[in-house]
Amino acid sequence: FWQYTRKSLLPAMYGQDTRKYYYPGAVVEKMLPMEGGNRLYGVARLRTLRVVPDADCRIAGRFSSRFKSCYGPYSVSAEDRAPFGPTADDGKPEYRYVKAGGPQFTGKLATYSSNGYMRALTSNYDQTLQSIRKMESEGFVVANTRAIFYEFTVYNFNLGLYAVIRLAFEVAPSGRWIPTF
Repeated sequence: FWQYTRKSLLPAMYGQDTRKYYYPGAVVEKMLPMEGGNRLYGVARLRTLRVVPDADCRIAGRFSSRFKSCYGPYSVSAEDRAPFGPTADDGKPEYRYVKAGGPQFTGKLATYSSNGYMRALTSNYDQTLQSIRKMESEGFVVANTRAIFYEFTVYNFNLGLYAVIRLAFEVAPSGRWIPTF
């Protein structure tokens, strides 16, 4: 997932020539140009949903000495809402559950709420890449993660149309990843 983000998604959003973000005083465009007549409208959001341990799953007796807990399939009732991560400036954990409201997403494995742990990506490639690396090292995506979403809006100048985009990655309890683009 993180490799896809660094090698495919970020270059598609920010362009292949990212040197323009590294010099002092660099001014970043408000609507980032993408391929063709498309522009990124606003910023992208990374959102994850997690499940609590031992909900809707159990460990077979012969494996119980090797695994302390299990993580079952996603359901709203099994959703983990506890904050996690390193301590932020306000003394609370860095990553907190946010109730966003909005429509649910029906994937191949479950129907997911619009809530979750969210991070906005900036319009600056360097800052976004640093943020992505930080999330990776701090366990933003771990064994109990069941869905990951990239959500953003693109505007096409040629057609005068907006497209709201959601890239979804569902994670089965077995560890299998199912992308939905």
